[in-house]
Amino acid sequence: MLTRALISLCLAVGAVPAAAATVSALATRAIEVALVRLAAQYREQTGHEVTIRFDTSPGLARRVTAGESADVLVASASVVDQAIKDGRIVANTRREIGRIALGVATRRGVPPPDVSSVDALVAALRRADAVLYSKGTSGLYIEQMLAKLGLDAQLKEKAVQNSTIYAAAVMMGSTAGEVAHGFVRFLTTPAAMDIMASTGASK
Repeated sequence: MLTRALISLCLAVGAVPAAAATVSALATRAIEVALVRLAAQYREQTGHEVTIRFDTSPGLARRVTAGESADVLVASASVVDQAIKDGRIVANTRREIGRIALGVATRRGVPPPDVSSVDALVAALRRADAVLYSKGTSGLYIEQMLAKLGLDAQLKEKAVQNSTIYAAAVMMGSTAGEVAHGFVRFLTTPAAMDIMASTGASK
């Protein structure tokens, strides 16, 4: 009877699923649409919740430097790499998850501007009614470019398309353990890459 009771108890314990955990993340707004969808998929597949606090990559850099923490950091690679240097990231968990390129857009029916040389780009920018850019990592690049071009304080030696690489990593002091590691790995799966690509970020 005792043996049967022990077997029954072991079977019952083995049938209990692992408790769902919550992973907290600090993440860049640049890929917010993709990350919201991926967090929902991760919950559906694993039962683990992902809560995300969004900011620009420069904003995340300031917050991390000030001591704010989470289980996972998702930001431009330069921000993640600096956090590694500062001892705030588990270095071997860093994974590149996508990149976003900068481009030029115009209204429908308007011929695309010539940006094949620095002079052509300067002329196109001077003719533009407005120049719009974000306050995130790409926006900082544009500001630096405009300063070097001499359109606010003058142009870069040559015009190139720039892309921002985004990375994810587990932060030091994470309380989510393997679940946090699992979420970072999940962000590099082919299915995750497809979602990233469909929202404007390519691997």
